[in-house]
Amino acid sequence: MLKKSKTISKKPIRDILTSRVISVSPTTPFSEAVSLMQDKKISCLVVVENKRPVGIFTERDFVMALNDGLQSQDLEIKEVMSRPVLTAGEDMQVYEACDLLLENRIRHLVVVKRSGKIAGVVSLSNITNNIGLQYFVELKDVSKIMAKNVVAIEKKDHVSLVISKMAKHSISCIVVEEGGRPIGVLTERDIVNLFREQGNPSATEVGKVMSSPVISIPPDTPVFEADRIMKQNNIRRLIVVDSEGMITGLITQSDIVKRLEERYVEFLKRILREKEVILEETKKKLSEKIVLENILRSSTDQAIIATDLDFHIIYFNPVAEKIYGYRVEDVINKQVMKIHKLEKVESFRLNKSIATVAKGGIHEYTFKQKKNGDEHYFESKVTGIWNMDGKLAGYVLMTQDVTKRKRAEKNLKQTVDDLENWQRLSVGRELKMIELKTEVEDLKKELQRYKSV
Repeated sequence: MLKKSKTISKKPIRDILTSRVISVSPTTPFSEAVSLMQDKKISCLVVVENKRPVGIFTERDFVMALNDGLQSQDLEIKEVMSRPVLTAGEDMQVYEACDLLLENRIRHLVVVKRSGKIAGVVSLSNITNNIGLQYFVELKDVSKIMAKNVVAIEKKDHVSLVISKMAKHSISCIVVEEGGRPIGVLTERDIVNLFREQGNPSATEVGKVMSSPVISIPPDTPVFEADRIMKQNNIRRLIVVDSEGMITGLITQSDIVKRLEERYVEFLKRILREKEVILEETKKKLSEKIVLENILRSSTDQAIIATDLDFHIIYFNPVAEKIYGYRVEDVINKQVMKIHKLEKVESFRLNKSIATVAKGGIHEYTFKQKKNGDEHYFESKVTGIWNMDGKLAGYVLMTQDVTKRKRAEKNLKQTVDDLENWQRLSVGRELKMIELKTEVEDLKKELQRYKSV
């Protein structure tokens, strides 16, 4: 399997754009703009005003202007440019840019910075130059993506017919054929060059100005090979012919990039599915968290503190605030040991609890502290938080104020002790009475003996 480094789906267009852009003002003469395009060997000019793009003038716009008869010396570029200009931010992904180009049937996308100033231009050539080999492996051969309806003319036809057909079908080239076989081709760029050389080439025969011979390929040519041939010859289309040399199709950069649009849709669907799954999981977790938090917060008599494995506090309920005297915002993400240290709870208790909890047990202990001069008693226990894999993920410390119970127990014990003491005293008095009664009886008997004497 081919390893993808930074796939085209992940790339922002800032990574592939052409930053050197030739721009003109809206009042630039039409003829001057055409000369500039030919001299610089570029396919478009960006029309700017106050350093911001307001239009774009391409080879196709030029052909459309010729077809509409707009070519006077007084013509300004603003009258024939495409506007409003379609722009994109530098962070847009290549897939999205590809979708914009194909949806609007254009070959150039003006890229702007956050300030609105021009950053560059992205064309179909930029995209095909950055398509990885793994993409071409999926496409296989050109017969799967080529255009089968080829617009063709004969060499005796005039250039005016070429301009008319290009404008009518919104295509970038016309194939010149003879007996069904390709013998030449005329492109939009050829029309631009002819205009500058001949002024008005409309009446010129196609055979005299066509590019010939043509580069053709068979239908079973791998797409990556077709792309290589285009780049090697600096052209944007190839004619597809059968074994007898007859025209069967035409493959252009647009055809290659068009497949990216399908992949973009697939990419969006996949992202959507992933987001739906994440959303469902998030909703479930959120629901569980809300339920758990309500349960924890509704525990009005227990301080509940949850920590991670390093004892950093991740939950601190209102009762914990009351018992330990800290606000939740002051303890979140801090180690629970600090609270224990401040409240003078022996640190060895916590260390001992770790060993107990790790074995699945519960560690329990008590401590006391003085508040407003009175002693308060607390019972605590430490349990574990276990994840879905059954691994220890954190700890829960639960503390309850048992002062009332302790005081009640103390009072009850005192009462019992008092009763026992009273009982002991009562028994003693009763024994003493018995002894006195016995002594009295003995004295009575002795007295009786005296009387009888």
